[in-house]
Amino acid sequence: NLRKSGEWERLSDEQRRLVEKMVLDGKRAGLALPEKEREVLMKLKKELSQACLDFSKNFNEEDGLISFTLEELDGVPSDVISGYNKRTEGSKEVYDITFKTPDIFPIFKFAHNPATRRGAQEGYEDRLKQNVPLLEKVLDLRRRIAAMLGYDTWADYITEVKMVKSGKNAENFLDELEVKLRPVGEKERKILLQLKKEEHDKRGLPFDGEFYIWDYRYYDRVYVEKTLDLDESLVKEYFPVSVVVPTILKIYQDLLGVKFIEIKNDNKDVWHPEVQQFAVWEKDAKDESAFVGYCYLDLFPRAAKYSHAAVWGLLPGYELPSGKRHYPLTAMVANLAKPTPERPALMRHDDVTTF
Repeated sequence: NLRKSGEWERLSDEQRRLVEKMVLDGKRAGLALPEKEREVLMKLKKELSQACLDFSKNFNEEDGLISFTLEELDGVPSDVISGYNKRTEGSKEVYDITFKTPDIFPIFKFAHNPATRRGAQEGYEDRLKQNVPLLEKVLDLRRRIAAMLGYDTWADYITEVKMVKSGKNAENFLDELEVKLRPVGEKERKILLQLKKEEHDKRGLPFDGEFYIWDYRYYDRVYVEKTLDLDESLVKEYFPVSVVVPTILKIYQDLLGVKFIEIKNDNKDVWHPEVQQFAVWEKDAKDESAFVGYCYLDLFPRAAKYSHAAVWGLLPGYELPSGKRHYPLTAMVANLAKPTPERPALMRHDDVTTF
């Protein structure tokens, strides 16, 4: 109608961009479909949303364990082992390891026994097998939704509003990337495979000339230690959580001209006792007008908690009708290694950069 009436020519570039985006959003939402088809589409979208929620819920609430003897854990640092739950199973003592990153990744990186690493890897990969039917359902729903909206694939639907614009363009990009990276990967694989052969010869282990997924993190660490003379276990001793967190907060206080004041004891309002709450003020605050908002740090793993690192805005800041301000709330979530009887909570260097 805008084009037919001549109004289109009188719109600015920004206004045209807005109109085009609104029309595209409507098309992608199914507004161009007949009413009955639109109702089917909405039903499929609700099913997809629920399946994705169930998938994420299973992921976040996963609480599986795998158990090894002390002999099987040979090579894993003692301070890490001291954090595992030890129990008696029959006539032997075993250690229970969760599939949370601070627990399971040291097995991948340090356990000398390839059977231990393989068992840990297979257990880790199998920990969410209940999500397989959910994933199959999600893929089927995505295909049906894409077809109803006139797209060849779900990839075409998703990428239409992104820089890559189509599933084919994304596939071509990845294919070109593989051509450039495969020679580098094959070269590095040969280096790691040679390290594996040397280690198997040294330990009297059979060597079949193959390099498995459970070998990667272990020999990647060995390579770094040999070529850079760098021991991650020693490096993290320089980064205790009790020092890193306040130091980085201090850096951001200076950078942003604010101050973080921790709220403690009965005054803090948190969802778990381990969560820290901070009030954020402008650096030279003299009255309430300089209050910025609240931030939370939820740094250690626990059951049913999100298992990666992320920052979420919990509530936005805005002006109330009364003229007063509703202050924003933000939370940072991580899964750092907890303190153990033998050591304080320490951060790997990549944990520090992530934080």
